[in-house]
Amino acid sequence: MDKNTKEIILGTSKIDPRFRVTLVQPVPKLLNVGIGDLIVFVQNEKGEITIKSSSISKLKTP
Repeated sequence: MDKNTKEIILGTSKIDPRFRVTLVQPVPKLLNVGIGDLIVFVQNEKGEITIKSSSISKLKTP
């Protein structure tokens, strides 16, 4: 993350025994996602991982 970029912690979530996580409010609202919607985990060149909303038609894998 760039030194001039501000980060805001929106909440925390524990990983359950099946490696699932719960999206804490306000994340679903900010991503505009609901039950059954697809989210993707994206890793950048620095190794940082972000969560984004997506649709299957837009999803590209390596």
